[in-house]
Amino acid sequence: MGVSETVASGLFGEGGLLRVRALIALSMTGAAIGFAAVGLLPIMVFVAAWTSAMGVYIGVRAVEGRDSS
Repeated sequence: MGVSETVASGLFGEGGLLRVRALIALSMTGAAIGFAAVGLLPIMVFVAAWTSAMGVYIGVRAVEGRDSS
């Protein structure tokens, strides 16, 4: 496997950074950090929302991993 195939597999393959679910999680985190930085979002609301979103993300990945094995 060449370098370009390895990079493409890492970005777009299973668990890759540029999949829809990962992009949504990253954009939600970035937006919430931006809102918290300018004072539009209290930090404790950010922590609760981020924890919930990441819990769902990790839970879905765990179920997918269990179902595939």
